[in-house]
Amino acid sequence: ARRRREIARRHDVERGYVVVRMAPEVSVVSRERIRDEIEKLLATSNRVKGLSLLLSTGLLSSALAESAPFVWGEEAEWLERFASIGSRRVSMSTLLALFFFPVWKETGEKDFRDRHLKALKLDNQKSDAIVFSLKMAKDLLAPSKMRRGELALTLRHRDASEALELADVLAATRSSWETEADRSKWIDSVGRQAEKTRDYFLSGDDLKNAGIKPGPWMGALLKEAQMLQLEGSLESREAALTWLIQQPKSSD
Repeated sequence: ARRRREIARRHDVERGYVVVRMAPEVSVVSRERIRDEIEKLLATSNRVKGLSLLLSTGLLSSALAESAPFVWGEEAEWLERFASIGSRRVSMSTLLALFFFPVWKETGEKDFRDRHLKALKLDNQKSDAIVFSLKMAKDLLAPSKMRRGELALTLRHRDASEALELADVLAATRSSWETEADRSKWIDSVGRQAEKTRDYFLSGDDLKNAGIKPGPWMGALLKEAQMLQLEGSLESREAALTWLIQQPKSSD
C-alpha cells in the first residue's frame, strides 16, 4: 500500500511539472473549451484540490488573466467557500458565482459581465443567474433585515433558488450572520405569502397610461407597487390604480 501511494505521489508530481510547463499555452485555447473544463472541475467532488492546482500551476492566470488577480487576493477564503459545500449538490450557476465571487466584490456589474463572465462565453441566462445571486447574497444572509416586500419579490424571481444556494454557502463560512434556522423561518414565512400572489395589479402599460415615461422612474414605481402588493398594502387593482394616480410623474 505504501509503495502504491509513493508511485501515485510521484505521478502527481510529474503531472504537476507537465502542467506548469504547459500553463502559458492555455491562453491560446478557445474560451468555450476553458469554460467547459472549469465547469467539469467545479462539478467534481474533488473541486477544492482541482482549484488549488489551478492556482499553484499558474493555469488560472493563463486562462483568465483578468480574473485571476482577484482570486489570488483571497485564495484561502475562496477555497474555504468551496470546501464548505461538502457533499451537498448545488447548481452550476451557484458554483460559478462562488468562482467569481472575489471578482464581483471589486468590480461594477457592467465590467463584471463584459470582462469576466464573457471571458468564459457564458450564455445570457446563466450570466443573469450568477449576477442576480451575487447581488442578493448579502441581503439573503440576513433576510429579516430586508423589507418584507423586497424579500418576497426576490423569492419570486426566476433565479431565487440559486441566490438562496449561494447565501447558504456563504453563511457556512461566516459567524456574524443570522442562524440557518432563523433565516429559513423568515424566508419560509415570506415565501408562503409571496406564493399567494399570482399576478401583479399594475403593469408597465398602466404606468404609461398614467403619464409616466419609460425609464428608471417607471421601473422604480412598478417595483414599489409590486412590493406594496406583496406586503398586503394594495389589496386590489382599484387600490393600486388609486395609489398610482397619487404618485409623481417623474423623480424630479
